[in-house]
Amino acid sequence: MCPLNRGRFKCYLIGGKYRLAEKTYLEARLLLKGDPIWRGRVDRILIDVYMYLGNYQEAGRRARLSLKTFERAGQKADVAKTRVNLANLLHRQDRHREASLEYEAAATFFESSEDTLTLALCRYNHANTLVQLFEMEAAAALYRKAERTFIDLGYNLYANECRYGMSWLQMLNGDYYEALNELIECERSYQAAGEPRGVLLCTLDRAEAYLGLNLFTDARSMAQLAERRARKLGFQYEAAKAALFVAKAAYAVGETLIGRRAIERAESRFRKEDNRAFLGVVLLTKAMMHNRRKAASTVLKSARLKFASAQLPLWQAICDLQLAWYEPTNRSVRDRLRRNKAVRSVPHLYAQWQTLLGDHLARRGRLGAAEKHWLRAAEILDAVRAKLPPLELRTTFLRHRGDPFMRLVRLYAKSQPAKAAAWSERYKTVGVWAPLDSSLEANEKRRRAESSLADLAGRVTALSTHFNGSVGRRGLQMSQSRYAWQKLMDQVRHDLASVEMSVKTEPSRIESIVEDFERVSRRLPVVQFHCDGDDLVAFVLLKGDIVHRRYPDGMRRLRQSLGLWHILLGRALHSEGFPSRRDLADEHRMFRQVGEWLWKPLEIGPRHKRVLILPEGRLTNLPWSAVAQNGDTLGDRHTLILSPSLRHYLHSRRTKTNSKRVSVFVGRLDGLEHTRQELGAFVSRMGEEVQLHDPCLRSDWPRDKSARIWHFTGHAELRTDNPFFSLLQMKDGPLFAADFRLRRNRVGLVTLAACRTGQQMYLPGEEATGLVRSLLEMGARSVIASHWAVADRSTAIWMREFYSHYLEGLPLGESMRQAMVSVREKYPSAYHWAAFSLHGAI
Repeated sequence: MCPLNRGRFKCYLIGGKYRLAEKTYLEARLLLKGDPIWRGRVDRILIDVYMYLGNYQEAGRRARLSLKTFERAGQKADVAKTRVNLANLLHRQDRHREASLEYEAAATFFESSEDTLTLALCRYNHANTLVQLFEMEAAAALYRKAERTFIDLGYNLYANECRYGMSWLQMLNGDYYEALNELIECERSYQAAGEPRGVLLCTLDRAEAYLGLNLFTDARSMAQLAERRARKLGFQYEAAKAALFVAKAAYAVGETLIGRRAIERAESRFRKEDNRAFLGVVLLTKAMMHNRRKAASTVLKSARLKFASAQLPLWQAICDLQLAWYEPTNRSVRDRLRRNKAVRSVPHLYAQWQTLLGDHLARRGRLGAAEKHWLRAAEILDAVRAKLPPLELRTTFLRHRGDPFMRLVRLYAKSQPAKAAAWSERYKTVGVWAPLDSSLEANEKRRRAESSLADLAGRVTALSTHFNGSVGRRGLQMSQSRYAWQKLMDQVRHDLASVEMSVKTEPSRIESIVEDFERVSRRLPVVQFHCDGDDLVAFVLLKGDIVHRRYPDGMRRLRQSLGLWHILLGRALHSEGFPSRRDLADEHRMFRQVGEWLWKPLEIGPRHKRVLILPEGRLTNLPWSAVAQNGDTLGDRHTLILSPSLRHYLHSRRTKTNSKRVSVFVGRLDGLEHTRQELGAFVSRMGEEVQLHDPCLRSDWPRDKSARIWHFTGHAELRTDNPFFSLLQMKDGPLFAADFRLRRNRVGLVTLAACRTGQQMYLPGEEATGLVRSLLEMGARSVIASHWAVADRSTAIWMREFYSHYLEGLPLGESMRQAMVSVREKYPSAYHWAAFSLHGAI
């Protein structure tokens, strides 16, 4: 019997034990001195063994030996099979054109033979090479053919390899969510089959997908895991690639030391393998970290030459796009981009190229032609965003890619301000969010997501501390290990995203957004803010008319004002809410100054009783009611309604309920002495109509019912790393903002009497996100929430006064005004009386 029939040989390969495989196959080769054909077959297998060990020179030698043996013996089938192994080696060395020719020659032979399995393997590997050459349609066709053959023959693991290959194709096409789902399923299949190399590759590609989405923390964690796995298996190429991803992610989040060490590891390993392509990627990464443009440009040119010699159009495109920013008048760079297949195939690269072309035309004064390119770029980016679920993935995608939207807002701001406002709205929304689907399949996905969140809540409770020791404020700090939290959230993200994607919507048409603005502005003034670099822009819409206001250097002034306010807030927190006379004077002066430079130019007089504000960036967390003008605060002059976007306001206005149900949810009350007074007054007024959940469990919150009022009191927490996981603390664990996104409740008013419930995170290309947004998307019409860590005593007074007026029939806005006045009489600092704002609609 031939020694190659021993099962342990194959086990070593599948298990990734390549050193043992090398030793065993070399021993077998010695036993086959009298059988040149089998010695040639051993050499063919050793091509792959040495390739995975990173010894390309020895792998190439084995390929030449086996080809020579089979050609001399006239073994055409073995020659064709060895061509596939040689092509794999060439592909690994990024010699893709040569590899493609070898695959084609081998496939021609197998198509005339009955060896369908080897033909399918050849097609799969050829598809991998065609992807690198950006022959996308041909690659997809080969993947599908190979997968069908593997399934027919019962080779499920090989079929999984095809699906893994398709995930990379999906990523390049901008289908990041589909690619991540495919990679997760492939990884599970590899784990079940005991194939560690497949598991490693899926982990590595997930890290790359997260980099493409600008989820840098996730990318770094995933790449670090991949590097550990690769080093354990002895895979130098994969370990180097993982280290490179660690470096890119670490640099992006400001972890310079981690990034520097990782890039050194990557460069050292790639030099050992003489991998020109990825040494080019190392250079590219270093160039992007350069502070000096000229030096970065020089490094980029060196990197591009390496990519050109390695036949990698994707990386050539990335270099040329970066060079085009540094050298905008360089015509040769633009010509290379026009000819590059990768630029036309990868959506975000195409959008970047179109933006550059628009900029080139704008510099020449051809604004009409430039507009067409910017519009095309924005449409392309929106098409990718529309494929992503809102939870995290869409939030980060436009970071560093929002240039065409910014240019369009700037282009239209003076001549067509309504259009500029509409593009600003679309930049922040895209229109992919919609109420949940109610189909059976969607409900099953929803149940899985709810189960995942419940599991996350229970395990987070086990990881968290019970209380931060800060008596008298309604906030709770959590301390859990980063790794445990990340691992838990990964599954939750997957389940939540599948629910989000059960409803497909298209980006809103600009004309429709303009019409919506005009319609709303006939009811009340609308102030939409837009951040434009260092400048701040406001669009004021009133009675169908619109004016544009620009605040040069407005972002710096806003940062200074909010910086001072945060200092004053910190002092108020440490002085038990009783600031000094000097601090009060500083506070009043600061809010007067903000009123003068920010609000006064908008020319909204006191006759307008209600004003809708659509803030962006830092303006999201400004206490608008405390801003003063002409001796009055805005809270005294107007009912101010805040909304993450115009679409949220319109959705809230459409939310109506005839229910009389009132629910009070009492969370953890550690250290809160005055909540019982607040609750007692509220419950006694409502009588039998109120449903009191004291203490409240996660399961006490309704899923599909309507209500007049929901009132929560207790502790809350804002998660700045992922605002969809901001939480309200129940007795049995946290209730997340993401939990509300899975519910379909219509509620007239939701009041959150807890810390920082209205504080939201703001990212480019996304509405302000946190508990408020999730409640509005659930079906709340109005939400009252806090801007900061509120004081227990003054919050109890505010709530008591508010409900005493509101439940007597006073309008919502007027009831809030009366509550502010009452608290201000006892506590003159805005820390107490301006802590709560109204979100949604009235």
